[in-house]
Amino acid sequence: MHNSITIDHLSNHKNFIPMIAKWQYDQWGYLHPDQTLDDRIEKLKALTHCSEIPTTVIAFYNQEVIGSASLVEYDMGTHKEWSPWLACVIVNSKFRSKGVGTAMVQRIIDEAKLLKVKKVYLYTFDKQKFYTRLGWELIMNDFYREYQVAIMERQIR
Repeated sequence: MHNSITIDHLSNHKNFIPMIAKWQYDQWGYLHPDQTLDDRIEKLKALTHCSEIPTTVIAFYNQEVIGSASLVEYDMGTHKEWSPWLACVIVNSKFRSKGVGTAMVQRIIDEAKLLKVKKVYLYTFDKQKFYTRLGWELIMNDFYREYQVAIMERQIR
């Protein structure tokens, strides 16, 4: 399936912003209880740049949007000493474990490399093994918004 996946900047497909924002809101809305779906849509509109930070990419399979991932300046209210961050990696449940997440993460790494970024950071609640397989290293375990997270980094070569 990996060869059948196309990845492009969300800025080229802005009509999908409400759908991607709904996925993100459904997945992580509990972290921002004061934020509405409309707030999430507006936030995602701000992440639709091309070839700069912030940027968001989306994955297609047979012209169906099946995932997204972002490169943002900061993804946590804490740890402002680290930047930029891989954020909001989400894959439609029908397409998980088929290489979509891996392809999107690699695309974000490629974007970071073009921008001459030396390291990218992320935090995850439960996907540490996935990211470790992709070359990410654990920096520390921490709490973010009362949840335990693993903070990881990836060297860009």
